[in-house]
Amino acid sequence: MKLFKSLALAALITAPVAAQAATAIYESGGDAFVAQYDVDWFGGDFYDDNLDDLDISVTGELEGASLTATLMVSDSTGTLLSSDTVVGSVWDIVDPDPAATLDRLTLTFGNLTGSAAALFGTTANVVFSFFEEDGDNGYFPGVNAQVFAGTTTPVPLPATLPLLAFAVAGGLAMGSRRKG
Repeated sequence: MKLFKSLALAALITAPVAAQAATAIYESGGDAFVAQYDVDWFGGDFYDDNLDDLDISVTGELEGASLTATLMVSDSTGTLLSSDTVVGSVWDIVDPDPAATLDRLTLTFGNLTGSAAALFGTTANVVFSFFEEDGDNGYFPGVNAQVFAGTTTPVPLPATLPLLAFAVAGGLAMGSRRKG
């Protein structure tokens, strides 16, 4: 039975494994402005406010259940990434939040264009991190924007890991054979 468990463990270890790695490709700090135009109609803008060469801009509108937005990432060479197609959103905002935890809004954009669009695959995720409690009449200072590749690439299993697993399983099998 011990040999069977050892072999089963070795098989699990040597099974093809892929981890998903997400890396922020662009990041910037800035300010956000949100306005309510009607009961179910909101508009918002994010502009980075640092003085580096990279500029991230997102403008959006939520009317009822319909969300539209435009993404623009640029530098001195021109447009790096652009899209006006929102394919998804995740709202992780607690309102009101007495503990003042970090709130997040993630927008997923498709139909990417620009000189860096190939880095992203088919989609780009823009994650805005902020404290909802810091908002003052629709103005949110200190918002962090990170742009991630929407499609992740598999991280391959090291080639020596299966050999190590078989060596461990063989050692366990030999040890159990000597005891038996």
